[in-house]
Order: sequence, then C-alpha cells, then structure tokens
Amino acid sequence: TRCTEGPGRNALTESIPPTDRSRPPGESRLVRWFGYALVAAACALTLLAWQSVAGRLAADAQARFESFSAARELLFDRHVKRLFDVARSFQGLFLASESVSAAEFRTHYEILRIGEHLPEVVSVRMDVWKPVPQALETRLRVPAGRDEWDDPRVDASRAHWIEAARDGNFALLTAPYRLPEGFTGVDIGVPVY
Repeated sequence: TRCTEGPGRNALTESIPPTDRSRPPGESRLVRWFGYALVAAACALTLLAWQSVAGRLAADAQARFESFSAARELLFDRHVKRLFDVARSFQGLFLASESVSAAEFRTHYEILRIGEHLPEVVSVRMDVWKPVPQALETRLRVPAGRDEWDDPRVDASRAHWIEAARDGNFALLTAPYRLPEGFTGVDIGVPVY
C-alpha cells in the first residue's frame, strides 16, 4: 500500500480494502451464491466430460476386443481346417490303394511333416471300428506308440458319432476326452471303406 498524506487522504484509509459495507445491500450474498453455482457447474461439467471419455474408452476397448476375437476365431477356424485337411489326406491315401503298409503310412506322415508343422498332433492312427464291444482297434500308428497304450474304449455318445461319420462320410471332431496317451484331447476322424 502507498502511504501518502494529503487533503482527504491518510495512510490508514488507503491500506484497508473496501468492506462489504461499501457494496450495495445483498450484492455480497449474490456474489457468494454465484461463486458456489460456478463451482458446482464446473464440477458437473467435469463429471460429464469424464463420463463421456470413459464411454468412448469403453467403446474403443470393446471394438478392439471384438476385432481381436474375430481374428483369433478366424485363425482357429483355419487351423482346424488344416487339421481336417491332414486327416482327409490320410483318407485319400487309403482310398487310392487297396492296402497301405505301415511303411507307406509312415512315409505319408513324414512327407506332410506333421511333427514339425503341427506339434499338437500326438499321433495319426488308422483304427478299425468294432461295434461290439464298441472299440477302436488301432492297426497303424505314427509315430509308433508304446505297447501300454491300449486301443481306446468308446462311450455310447462317441460311438454314435463314429457310426454317423461312417454312414454319412463326413469328418468327425470329438468332444475332449481322455486320450490313450494319458491326457485330455480330441480326435479328428474321417471314414475309410
């Protein structure tokens, strides 16, 4: 504050800010309520902006998730189709010849490089379906299996699908079950007559 003295002035009056008494009556109350309203409006606009941004982020995340899911589904479909094509190639091997030796079966397996390109394939087998006692008798297996792996017993549901695939000449993808190798997996099968 300036401290000057002169007519009508003294240092004391210039250093004290004007009080509410110098404003018209009710103006200070109006200014206070206007300030409160301004703060409340700013908070409300901030919340609305946050909600808008959160909605856009959620929509973007959902779109990315759906895009990723569609891409993964497409890759899975292509991979399963590739596995079915491998099974169909073995079907073609049996349809092209009256008999297939174990050496020819193994050679076909090695030419396709299944062990290298499809490491999830545990084995390729040629099984003979025996309706009584509902079992598959393994005739050929690549890679060669251990003797303790028994021929798989088949439950009634799986037997139904094996016979339907045989009768309709379509490829079969089983539900997960306990494989003869000792862990859970699926079979992809095609009929050979």
